[in-house]
Amino acid sequence: MRNCVVGTLVAVVAALGLACTTVSPVVNTASIGDIDFSQPMREGESCQWIVLGFIGPFGTASVVDSARNGDISRVKIVDYSSAWYVVVTKRCVITYGAGPLGEGEDFGVRTPMIPEPSTALLLAAGLLGLAVVGRRRS
Repeated sequence: MRNCVVGTLVAVVAALGLACTTVSPVVNTASIGDIDFSQPMREGESCQWIVLGFIGPFGTASVVDSARNGDISRVKIVDYSSAWYVVVTKRCVITYGAGPLGEGEDFGVRTPMIPEPSTALLLAAGLLGLAVVGRRRS
């Protein structure tokens, strides 16, 4: 019974560890002093869902899709949001700007997903724990 509990705990830790992801930080900075915040801006959002850190991604979290969703042709501000729901991660890119999106416009910017080093370590620890528990049984 104890081996079953230990094996289950190790599997749960490994599964939760797989859900740890991070996104590379934005390296370009821009001055927002020239932006007139008193004028209304359109908002577009593009989201991506990842299950257990490796199933998916479902959807896209890109500036291009976000601008298209908000019917924006001149992007002024790009924001990022992320939420983690135990086994599901939601990443969103939010763009603010003006103007309808013209035909053939493509901004060509994507946000890559980079797994954290701890993800691989937790997966390896979980698999090792399962192997030890399985070996003790036989």
